[in-house]
Amino acid sequence: MSYTTEFIDDGRGVLHVGTGVVHGDEIHAGAMEDHRVEARARALRFGLVDLTDVTELRITSEDVRAIAAESHITARLAPHVSVAIVAPRDSIYGMARMWEILVEGTGWTSGSSACARKRSNGCARCAWPGVRPCRSAASSDSGRRRPSSSATRSASASS
Repeated sequence: MSYTTEFIDDGRGVLHVGTGVVHGDEIHAGAMEDHRVEARARALRFGLVDLTDVTELRITSEDVRAIAAESHITARLAPHVSVAIVAPRDSIYGMARMWEILVEGTGWTSGSSACARKRSNGCARCAWPGVRPCRSAASSDSGRRRPSSSATRSASASS
């Protein structure tokens, strides 16, 4: 899988990680997974999308709009979610910013969604009192998080 979705911190967070070549339908499937189980979606308080290791993003503006539409569904269930997207490459960052603009009307508090070029910046923007998004898993050599043993894991279908 080149794009995974993992629920972390006892269901308070969701971590999406892309590696290598990632397709828009994989990200779309991850966005749908965020709200597939209503009770789980209602418990969400933060999300981190780590696109640091994505070498190529095969996505259209229509894909980004569809992903944003799924985010609107999640936002109706979890209106107090903080989201950070880490996208160091220019083209990927540009698509992330497009998503960010499209989700402005979700009801998520102003400034709660953020795009960053480095993961440390993304985590800092995603933190709030009592919850530290980066605490549930150890860092790997590349700086990405490994899943905690209690995490619920689901991977989107690849094309």
